[in-house]
Amino acid sequence: MASDSSLHPTLMSNLADLNRSQPGLVRRLCEPSSGDHIGGTPVALTVNRSTFTLDLPPDSLAAGPKRSTESIVVLGVGTGDQLKAVLESNPEASVTAWDRDPAMIRLALQTHLFGDAIREGRLQWALGEDLIHLPRVPDHRRIVHPLLGQIYGREISLLDRDPHAPRILMCSGGLFIDDVADCFEQAGLGVYTWDTERQSAASLRQTAEVIAPELVFAVNYTQGLAEACAELALPLIVWEIDPATDGLRPVGCPTDHVHIHTYRQSNVARFEAAGFRRVSYTPLAANTERRTPAPEGTQTGPPVCFVGASMVDQAMRFRTAFFDAWQAVHTNDKTAKSKGMKVLNAILTAQRARPREYVIPGLMRRHMADFMAAVEGTIPHDPVALVAEIAAAERRLTIASRLGNEDLHVWGDPGWRMAVAHGVVHRGYAGHRHQLTTIYQQGQIHIDINRLYQLDIVPMRVFDILACRGFLIAEYSPALAALFDLGIEVESWSTVDELIDKVRYYKDHPHAARRIALKGHQAVCQRHTIAGRIADMLRALPAATDTAEVG
Repeated sequence: MASDSSLHPTLMSNLADLNRSQPGLVRRLCEPSSGDHIGGTPVALTVNRSTFTLDLPPDSLAAGPKRSTESIVVLGVGTGDQLKAVLESNPEASVTAWDRDPAMIRLALQTHLFGDAIREGRLQWALGEDLIHLPRVPDHRRIVHPLLGQIYGREISLLDRDPHAPRILMCSGGLFIDDVADCFEQAGLGVYTWDTERQSAASLRQTAEVIAPELVFAVNYTQGLAEACAELALPLIVWEIDPATDGLRPVGCPTDHVHIHTYRQSNVARFEAAGFRRVSYTPLAANTERRTPAPEGTQTGPPVCFVGASMVDQAMRFRTAFFDAWQAVHTNDKTAKSKGMKVLNAILTAQRARPREYVIPGLMRRHMADFMAAVEGTIPHDPVALVAEIAAAERRLTIASRLGNEDLHVWGDPGWRMAVAHGVVHRGYAGHRHQLTTIYQQGQIHIDINRLYQLDIVPMRVFDILACRGFLIAEYSPALAALFDLGIEVESWSTVDELIDKVRYYKDHPHAARRIALKGHQAVCQRHTIAGRIADMLRALPAATDTAEVG
């Protein structure tokens, strides 16, 4: 948090009044925490890639009880506009205002003066894990912020659970978190978000102590997480679902309390080398409650579809990062950049000639050994990952462009515009929830183009498309063949010419495509659900906890 000299005067006034009645809360609000997800004019909240205004319509401000003399709970404070309206409409009520995010409470305290209500004892504030001690009030005296109520839905649902029911801490993260949290709730566990991305170590510890979880769950591993859970004597389950561009450093504690599940068989050895004792290969899966088939006969979407990142922007950033690192190592060589460009282009050319074999790591060890040794531990990204991302973006664009004549429609970032000249139709971003499901339901033929550096895995889109009963031609890998009956449950391709031939064949034979799509849907529902994967993870927990019996 900023120093007192830079605080907004309204915030300083509110904190001074609050410090008389809730000094502990003021200390927590002043602990270091990030607020860069909130800002702008009008004030907006960024969640993942989406931005939402915190301004509320007049009907939201007018909602709720009027002239009540009983306790009222406000869940999610936002800019404080709704809380201000509740206080004005109920001058004799006792109001408790809760938010999960200290930055959000600071925003409300900066926007409105609440001093009178605080000094009179009519307004109490609650932060984060204080939620479980909130007054239990009936629904008509529970005021939920229209936007934040959705974002904090997991936490708010804890108010209606048995206070003695088991809970878990879910580390904050991306969109996949919701799918996993659904499954834990269905297994009988309440879910509270552990905001490891923004909260201070002291705040995270207090959250864990108050919530008293059965375990911590994280999507993807973050350095230091194993050590933090060891200090709190908490079991940790990690499901790695995405490629990481930063190197995995050795773990700094015994890891009997940790079970790593990785979507990639080859990463098992990587985690074991870092000191993790319990590591399992656990493929990705689909949320079959969210990804569902459309009614029969509704395949009215584009003839050929692909949803995914072009990776162009990241590749450009990584190219810059590579050359910055290269020049930092060769500071005394005026021709360093041109030499680095020559070596990089040679490696990319060699990789381009072998599109189904990831050869960049070996080439870099052979031709850039001194550079890699010099930058080890000094830059945020693994140098191999920098180059791999550049090559992966080029490969994906090239393959998609080859399908331009087949009426390929792509959804993703603006980098796809580079393929438009080849006949590819760029449809913009696809919303993760309803829109993505609709695309998978309605597209006639879906294709999968894997990332160059993970040609050995089955990506999430494969499971999601099949869960929506979509017909898919997936990029071949031994993992795909192990999980699905090829040609029966899913089609596959190994060369771009083969992919084009199969696209043309199934355009002419839609009934054959539908038969495969039906079998693929059955396979996912029976063998590859997120709920099934989570159940397996719970059963595999170390014997020190009985959480595996839940659900």
